[in-house]
Amino acid sequence: PWDWDLINNQVRFSREWKQQLGYAENEITTDLSEFTSRLHPDDADRIAAMLELCMADPSKEYDVEFRMRHKDGTYRWIHTRGSLHYDATGRPVRMLGCHLDITDRRLAEEELREAKVAATLREGAERYNFLADTVPQIIWTARPDGGLDYYNKAWFNYTGLTLEETKDWGWGLVLHPDDLQHAIDLWTRSFTTGENYEVEYRFRRASDGAYRWHLGRALPLRDDSGQVTKWF
Repeated sequence: PWDWDLINNQVRFSREWKQQLGYAENEITTDLSEFTSRLHPDDADRIAAMLELCMADPSKEYDVEFRMRHKDGTYRWIHTRGSLHYDATGRPVRMLGCHLDITDRRLAEEELREAKVAATLREGAERYNFLADTVPQIIWTARPDGGLDYYNKAWFNYTGLTLEETKDWGWGLVLHPDDLQHAIDLWTRSFTTGENYEVEYRFRRASDGAYRWHLGRALPLRDDSGQVTKWF
């Protein structure tokens, strides 16, 4: 429990309140700054807004979750509730409340959210791989620095190469020698400048060793700031 004297701006914290944050009885005074100094910076404005709302509307209950710094330096999630008390003139003079350490619950919720996000990403990747493997065209992706990091099934069927042989820039094994340097130069320019990549070159087919002409294209995927995050 806690008791906030609004007139003198003093807060009395219970022994249990202090123990939850790792402090002894005499380590926290009644000065309100003792409370505010331990708030997580990202939560201070939200708490102030909630208090302002409660002061303006007596029907509103002070009910908020925030982080407070434990004595060991870590932050604990706190759920606190409080109610205003008024004098005979209707002026708010006190707020009485209690708080509960909900860190374990918040961590469990965060782990659950992360697990759901990971599951969604896995499902998306599985769908992408399935779709990419059903088309006859060769599909590949690359990192922003130009290093190739994915090929669909059509690539391996056509070239007969393994992923280890072709990751990053292993095309020299199947790209026609007369086309190799030109393809490298164009690709280097693209991932350096962010320009779309387009080139015609010959690849050796694993089934008969014949070189076949291909049209190669790659487009950059950009984030909100315009930075390239992936090449497709």
